[in-house]
Amino acid sequence: MTQGDDLSPGLRVNPGTDFPLPPAELEAELMNDPAGSAPEAQKPAAAKPVERKAATLRFLGGAPIETVALDYPFAWEDREIREISVRALSVEETGAVVGAIGDENLTVFDFYAEMTGLPAEVIRALPGRDGERVTSAGYAFLPRFMKRAGGD
Repeated sequence: MTQGDDLSPGLRVNPGTDFPLPPAELEAELMNDPAGSAPEAQKPAAAKPVERKAATLRFLGGAPIETVALDYPFAWEDREIREISVRALSVEETGAVVGAIGDENLTVFDFYAEMTGLPAEVIRALPGRDGERVTSAGYAFLPRFMKRAGGD
C-alpha cells in the first residue's frame, strides 16, 4: 500500500509502511503526550495531598533542648540575643528542612537554623566560642545522615 491507496475514508498510510494511521483529527487524542494533549476526561485525577501531623509530646525527662548563654550577646532584628536555645527536631521537622532545601544544597546550618529559630546566616556570624558552643549543641541533635555527610 502507498499513501495514495484508498483503504477507506479517513484512513491514511504511514509513508514507506503498510501500517494505516488514524485520521489526523484523532492524532492529538491518541498521542502519549505528558504535556497534556489528551482531553481532560482521559487524564488521571491528581492525587489529593494527605495532611499528616505529628503529635505533641510531653517529655518525661525534660525536653531535648540545650540553652547556650552567649559570651558576646548581640542585637538582631530589634531583639537582644543573650542566649540561644537549641532544640532537637522532630522527624517531621527534619523532613521539612530536607524538602525545603533539597538534598544537593543541604548543610548543617539549615538544621541549626531550624533548631534555634535564627537564620543560618546568624549562626554562621557567631564569634568563636559562642559559635562553637551553639553548633556543638546543634550537632548533638543532627540526624545521623548529616553527621556522616559532614555538610557545612
